[in-house]
Amino acid sequence: GDRPEVAVQPVGMHRKPAGDDSNDVAALCSGAVDVVDATSGGADGPRSGYMQYVYRLCEIRADWQGARVTVTAGCRVASVTYQHLSLRGKGAKNVVLVIGDGMSLPMITATRLLTRGRLPVDDYDYNGLAFTKALDSIVTDSAAAASALNTGHKTFNGGLGVYPDAAQSTAASAADNPRVETFAEYVRRTKGMKVGVVTTASMVDATPAGVWAHHARRDAGAVIAQQALAFQPDVLLGGGADVCNASQFTAAGYTSVTTAAALANATASEKLLGLFAPKHLHTANDRRADPSNTQPSLPAMATAALDVLHRGPDDHFYLMVEAASIDKQAHSCDSARMLGDSLELQETLVVLEEELARRGILDETLIVVTSDHATGGYDVYGTVNTYGVRSIGPITDFNAEIEMYGRAEWPDWVAKDFRVENWDTAQWTFAGVNNNHPDYKEDFRAKHWLKEGWIGREEDRGALSGIALADNVGRTLHEEAHDTAVHTTSDVMVFAKG
Repeated sequence: GDRPEVAVQPVGMHRKPAGDDSNDVAALCSGAVDVVDATSGGADGPRSGYMQYVYRLCEIRADWQGARVTVTAGCRVASVTYQHLSLRGKGAKNVVLVIGDGMSLPMITATRLLTRGRLPVDDYDYNGLAFTKALDSIVTDSAAAASALNTGHKTFNGGLGVYPDAAQSTAASAADNPRVETFAEYVRRTKGMKVGVVTTASMVDATPAGVWAHHARRDAGAVIAQQALAFQPDVLLGGGADVCNASQFTAAGYTSVTTAAALANATASEKLLGLFAPKHLHTANDRRADPSNTQPSLPAMATAALDVLHRGPDDHFYLMVEAASIDKQAHSCDSARMLGDSLELQETLVVLEEELARRGILDETLIVVTSDHATGGYDVYGTVNTYGVRSIGPITDFNAEIEMYGRAEWPDWVAKDFRVENWDTAQWTFAGVNNNHPDYKEDFRAKHWLKEGWIGREEDRGALSGIALADNVGRTLHEEAHDTAVHTTSDVMVFAKG
């Protein structure tokens, strides 16, 4: 009748304990859905909105009155109750999702302290917390988190827009996992909305890829780029020129640009591709400090995206904007660059609202600002006199220069128009911690050399927020990566308005 269409998909796979000889849940949950009884409610008699399905040996029942779904597979039973929320008011015609990758609540607090005032998100209508765990781990990666944000479904670390299945170790098996429709796919299919993706990371990095990708391996960049070409977002702006073949996109009708100047002149395009770096874009601090920089800022990319996505009153859109290097610099324990990109995110929010208001669509646009996870365990516990800190020495020498509690005064870092000009010359800076002690020591000084992308020069790999100490370089918590700090389980903030 007037009830929504029922879609049934497998919800995941339990890891069997040793000695468990029961049937594998993934095997039970494979195959086509058969409608057994859609009217009578089976043995329970007539019941409005009750449907019974048999998913091979896995029985699925959906009671839309109680919004409770119970899945039975062999001896395993799982159930969930959904709350149906009704719209208040007219609803949004456009959605802008802004993700500060790796951005934790303490990072937001530190950013606010730099501005000496309020942040744009402080004036949003709603705020709350999000619990970020993945399906298979208490600590999520960006792929599982991006999938949750774009589909409403949890998945495993490394997976993008898919559920787990029994085999995903080969390229073929990693590409055939059961798929979950993303929000972008849904609003394009059902409402004809345009889709835009803006990021300071590679276009095939986990967070932007979460908008369209379906794959069990987040590092399958070539496949993810081809999936982008197949889905064809109206706007794709970021890095990734080493994976995305611009000629294929231009053949599909895209205007392709590679510099900030070219971007400013390309917004009349119907479909726009911007690839401004082989992999990730430089950080906000490095782009501003480098006189030869040709990469656009995050606010500039967001503005260009709106120019393409909204041409008139009949254009409605979903735009995802990612400040990627908050996470990448937190991995490197580079707090100055991390905070620089956090400031650029807040600047982007101001520009987005101005541009939406200029187009007369601010009141009909939902803006959500959040993070996919927290990175590095960063927090500020005082201020430190960097002039008195020695480059190499016992940790007790560092402690003498740190002021806490009532002695912790404002740092010399001050953000004007979301920019700090004295990152590497300030005497008093934040005393902040990261989560990879004891392998890491800190001198709290900002590195003054320009990073290429986000990892810097080869000899500076594993760089810290200050001058790297001899026993820091190359020491990491994760032996397969060149970063030094990792994701945490912390809840992240969610801000919304519109």
